[in-house]
Amino acid sequence: MKNYKDYTENEFVMDADFLEWVKHPSEESEVFWASFIKENPQKKEELYNAKKLLLSMVFKQNLLQSEKEAMWQEIRTAMRKQKEGKLVFMKTGRNSFSKMGMYVVAALLLGCVLFLSLYYFTEKKPEYVVTTQFAEIKKFLLPDSSFIILNANSNIKYSHQWNNVSDREVWIDGEAFFSVRHTKTNQKFIVHTNEADIEVLGTEFNVMERDEKIKVSLNSGSVKISVYDNANPVFLIPGDILELNAKKIQKGAGKVEDISVWKENKLVFDDTPLSEILKQLRYIYGWEFATVPNDVLNEKLTGEVETKDEKVLLKTLERALRIEITKQGNTIHISRLQPVL
Repeated sequence: MKNYKDYTENEFVMDADFLEWVKHPSEESEVFWASFIKENPQKKEELYNAKKLLLSMVFKQNLLQSEKEAMWQEIRTAMRKQKEGKLVFMKTGRNSFSKMGMYVVAALLLGCVLFLSLYYFTEKKPEYVVTTQFAEIKKFLLPDSSFIILNANSNIKYSHQWNNVSDREVWIDGEAFFSVRHTKTNQKFIVHTNEADIEVLGTEFNVMERDEKIKVSLNSGSVKISVYDNANPVFLIPGDILELNAKKIQKGAGKVEDISVWKENKLVFDDTPLSEILKQLRYIYGWEFATVPNDVLNEKLTGEVETKDEKVLLKTLERALRIEITKQGNTIHISRLQPVL
């Protein structure tokens, strides 16, 4: 049994079993690593950093198991020799490397080994990154003809070459609505976030990841959500909403169509406090809110507002909440509307 308690971040990255869990998690491996994190919380950051690094790579699908094992053996041997100071000791004529020079060359050669190994194990595939600015919404097709609508101030990353066998993977930062095409070979479609992986076959759902909070709402189909430090995945059915905040999972039912109505440049509120509304507007427009009375923050709003025209939006909020809003550059000031005497 490997003593993962002593592993560094780099050693996690180089471990074949760890890689297998990251790229092809099973129920058994999920239970093992969740238990490991629970028993060794001091290793959590190193483990997650290693996982993020591996998830950012695009792996070959046709590499033989013998080739994988040979590659990992080369890396482990190089790492062991470097630790022992035995990796390189060279002489040129009568001149030899100093001890410091030996370590420099050792480090350089180890870097070459790691680079060549990773090059051998991964395909050099340029990644596409789709980004939206503040107050911008984009709709685009993925290589499998699934489509994504990307909300303002967000980005999606994915490989440009998808095949008919491997998992379809994207990475999200911000908010997006996914309409995923179901393939004949039942390929998984996985959305990676900082705290969880969202896995589907073919469905429509909304994902928001903002300020270390994740919210997933399911319109149709089914979704499996694997939270990184939780051994038990969560399954959603249409109408379900899951929120992950500060490692706490909350699942319930709601009006999922209201959550993704931003696609139509609208926001729907249901007894929503102004404090939450301002947070959403900060995501969309990048506004800063300098002065807002505390009692005004508790005011609640129910209804639908347009977000395409910011001037109309601000006027709507003023009338609905009986407040006064002034905008100076990117800064918003809100005050209580003074009664007419």
